[in-house]
Amino acid sequence: MAASVKQYKVIGEELWKGRSEKINAELFALTYGALVVQLIQDYEDYDEVNKQLEKMGYNIGTRLIEDFLARSGMGRCSDFREVGEVIAKVGFKTFLNISPGVVHAPPPSPSVNRQSNPTPSQPSFILTFDENPLAEFVELPEEALEGGLWFSNVLCGVIRGALEMDIGQGFGFRPGSFDGAISISVLQWLLNAETSHPTSSPPHRLTRFFTTLHSALKNPSRAVFQFYPSSDDQIQLITSIAQKAGFGGGIVVDYPNSKKARKVFLCLYVGQQPTQKLPEALDGEEEQDSKVRFERRREREKSRSKSKRKSVKDRDWIIKKKELYRKRGKEGVPNDSKYTGRKRRAVF
Repeated sequence: MAASVKQYKVIGEELWKGRSEKINAELFALTYGALVVQLIQDYEDYDEVNKQLEKMGYNIGTRLIEDFLARSGMGRCSDFREVGEVIAKVGFKTFLNISPGVVHAPPPSPSVNRQSNPTPSQPSFILTFDENPLAEFVELPEEALEGGLWFSNVLCGVIRGALEMDIGQGFGFRPGSFDGAISISVLQWLLNAETSHPTSSPPHRLTRFFTTLHSALKNPSRAVFQFYPSSDDQIQLITSIAQKAGFGGGIVVDYPNSKKARKVFLCLYVGQQPTQKLPEALDGEEEQDSKVRFERRREREKSRSKSKRKSVKDRDWIIKKKELYRKRGKEGVPNDSKYTGRKRRAVF
């Protein structure tokens, strides 16, 4: 894990250096204190202020995770210990330019109930901040600290929102934000239940997905989903839930008689449209070698690129490189002569 921690630290530093909108983090740190003061004046109850800060952070985390995954390219963590390292060394470094320390609690021994059945406990870790940019420009009164105010509780909400964000839990976009939606190979993942909790069941995940998507789309608009169902029951489940959410439309299948070229599309409509018709499906016999049109084109381009002659490093290219090395102060660059870039004979 020591090598991984160092690797995560390097990733976080590179992401922070590559961010062009660092002003967002500084502005948030400058205005956060005034935000907390306003919440205290509005609610006059520190417990309620803590809840509002956590809720605010949760909404931020659900949106921030998409930016984080797009920038970092991080994959799925192998265990909970790696989750803590990524949050501390990559997540906080990317957005706030800080790297809190991580203390992983040893896995507690399973507790035994009255029936002598061991119940495994959840792993945990502690983040320790040597510096907190949210508290740099704020002086909290003693009564707030003694009254139970969790000043940086927004960070807890951000972590929870980022970890719980799943497309099956719905979208957090404002109503009417998009003119349309296109998706490839997403719907079938909503049919997986990772836990036994009722909210992880496929019907619940699909309902949340289509309900929030319908709200985020403008009226009128369209949405197209290409997916790979494993049975007709899955198609029936997806279409029925989409229609209950308010969508119109149906299923379009391209090349239904082909094994490899067959594609299933869910075409949905929001609102009443004058020309509300499903697109015509591509039909016909299975194409040669069971390949669709774009696959053959891709192979032609690949063979064409192989047949191209590789670029030759001629005399001008060599002289240009030498000049570049001399400007950089590199020593031992050979002098130019009439033999520079000259092709040698095969036999002397």
